[in-house]
Amino acid sequence: MTSECIAPANAWLTANSSLAAEASQALASFSVKLLAELPRTSPWRLGLAGAPGTGKSTLARLLAALRAQTARPCVVLALDDYYLGRLERERLARRQPLMRQRGVPGTHDFGRLLEDMHRLQSGLEGRVRLPRFHKGQDEQDMRGRHLILTGEVPDLIIEGWCVGLPAQNADALQEPVNAWEAEHDTDQQWRTQVNRKLAQYSAALNSRMDRRWAILAPDWNCILEWRWWQEQQRQKRLLESPEAVADFLARFQRLTQHLQSTAADWADLLITLDRQHRPHMESTA
Repeated sequence: MTSECIAPANAWLTANSSLAAEASQALASFSVKLLAELPRTSPWRLGLAGAPGTGKSTLARLLAALRAQTARPCVVLALDDYYLGRLERERLARRQPLMRQRGVPGTHDFGRLLEDMHRLQSGLEGRVRLPRFHKGQDEQDMRGRHLILTGEVPDLIIEGWCVGLPAQNADALQEPVNAWEAEHDTDQQWRTQVNRKLAQYSAALNSRMDRRWAILAPDWNCILEWRWWQEQQRQKRLLESPEAVADFLARFQRLTQHLQSTAADWADLLITLDRQHRPHMESTA
């Protein structure tokens, strides 16, 4: 796949994203370069991590669409679609109240994700139902997402903000990373539980991945700005102000900064974004 993919990539981004023209063109060109970094033998499994607001979901779906140009099936599984519903999180909150809010490891139906990965790569034929999470309702969409499988095993892209991220060392949990942790997690129990769940996620996923990529932002303030920009593109906002975005993302800050500082140690490829959201590639091999 070479430059002839740029036009289809541009067309897909125009139809499926709210990126400005310059950013869309840059991502279209960059995505073609990324195709050359995918495993040469199918079926493969790629883990794609990145902070909120970095565009990992858009990139994953774009790569899958471009793979379809070669008649190779490629399915994207988004970690966000595996969030537990409110009732399940209320049960978690009886033991740890901070788990009521979706987002961190431990608030997903992680077993279902592993089951779906296995099902999709077992050569099934026919209709398959996958979960879809409705963020506006903070609940699973009961309709789900339906795929038609032909028996050909698809490539998989598993995308999520902490996909592939190893757990922190215990001593890194001692001090709060922000005012939210200092106020709400005074005994460290929440971040310890989250870290334990992250270790389970990474152990299970990393053994199943052929490649791991990470998207990196310039800094935390940039992440807040980009996430607020994304919120403004929604027809119905989930968060009504930059302050609300900052409060929501405070729960993600610890592990996001952990990802930003350690990705070069565990990811096969780094996608670094500048402040204009323009991507650059750096291999860690």
